[in-house]
Amino acid sequence: MKKLSTVLALLLFVTSSIAYSQSDDWKFSGQIQLRTELDGRDFSNKTYPASFTTMRTRLGVEKQLTSNISAFIQVQDSRIWGETKNTVASIKNVDLHQAYVDFKNIMDVPLNVRAGRFEMQMRNGRIFASNQFSYISRSWDGVKINYDTKPFGIDIFALTHSSHTYWGGASPSQYAYPAAPDEGHNVYGFWSKFAFDKEHYLDVFSYYDNNRKRTPKNNLTSNRFVSGIHYKFSVDNFYSLFEAAYQGGEAGDRTTSMAPMQVKAYTAAVSLNYQFDDLTIGINADVNSGTSEKDLREGKINNTYDASYQVKHSFYGGMDYFNDINKSTGSRGLNDIYLKMVYDQKPFSFILEAHNFTTNKQYRILHGTDRGSLSRKLGNELDIIARVNLLKNTTLEWGGAIFLPDDVMKDIYTVGPIISNPERTDPAFWSYIMLRVGL
Repeated sequence: MKKLSTVLALLLFVTSSIAYSQSDDWKFSGQIQLRTELDGRDFSNKTYPASFTTMRTRLGVEKQLTSNISAFIQVQDSRIWGETKNTVASIKNVDLHQAYVDFKNIMDVPLNVRAGRFEMQMRNGRIFASNQFSYISRSWDGVKINYDTKPFGIDIFALTHSSHTYWGGASPSQYAYPAAPDEGHNVYGFWSKFAFDKEHYLDVFSYYDNNRKRTPKNNLTSNRFVSGIHYKFSVDNFYSLFEAAYQGGEAGDRTTSMAPMQVKAYTAAVSLNYQFDDLTIGINADVNSGTSEKDLREGKINNTYDASYQVKHSFYGGMDYFNDINKSTGSRGLNDIYLKMVYDQKPFSFILEAHNFTTNKQYRILHGTDRGSLSRKLGNELDIIARVNLLKNTTLEWGGAIFLPDDVMKDIYTVGPIISNPERTDPAFWSYIMLRVGL
């Protein structure tokens, strides 16, 4: 009822405002995204591929309140077709995806503030991304301050990942006594930009990820920082991109003491691209550090890079096996070398990616005849995407992918005794067709 009341109030606000306003400072937006998927990613031809359709519906309204102040509200419904299990049921799934106020040129200087609930994407999304391929996408509650004087600019942000629970589930106005420890999760940081010219820039960033939820041994879940650079250089038809970040601090519990584990991890990526008219060819290499078998056993150091807020779908293959690098590699990290080709001639575009995945540290095989041997081989993935712009703000997209598993991938996906659970050694496949209509 609360969500329904919110939506009704928003619609009433919009319609009444339209009725009384004759100005052109109202902007309305919307989008419907439909995606049907055929999912055969379990590496077993003895099982049936899942087929399902996701749907994302958005409605937004922006109002220019003054010359320097504007407000934006966006409602979103995200669902899987048939999720209600009944044609006369409701999953009550309407959400306030974004709602923020923008203050621009405060005190007549290039100082801007955004406060409320908003999406946040930094550059290509390797560190912070909104993840628009998802049928939900990522939003933050918080404040972002921007100061921009060419060639220098900086964003400073304070974000809430999840709320603390000191009121025990009751209203925050009902203060709990005695007060429980604050177990909220917040992210604080900055992203600075140095634009030397139009195609040559350097970004320097750092953020502090503070999850105060307590572990079984009463340590913080995470108390770590990430610092790095994003550098782009272009000349004529060639452009390169270099990104790197170091992750340090503490997280979780040590297995041998009450002390938390020390985090010492890194990520690095290089992209070299050349454009031939409508065709762009790129060679890319990504490295995400992992934890060795010895360190995993001792439980004192965590060297596995945690890419919590990036859009992995854009970097590590469309089949999304590596959305959780800890789980999908046994905490051994991920290396990815891939070739990417993009052909773009309006209204058509085609994308081809060929990935070779390995772990960053050696993985010991646990099943089958190779049990006990060491390997880094995860497998190879081929992705193909075809897209056509049907109308203004309307695109139709087809994607298909196949994954050929190697030693480590086969072992990770074989769960339990092989006698009762078939080995996961077959090629995996995934395909989708997606329609996006902008309103």
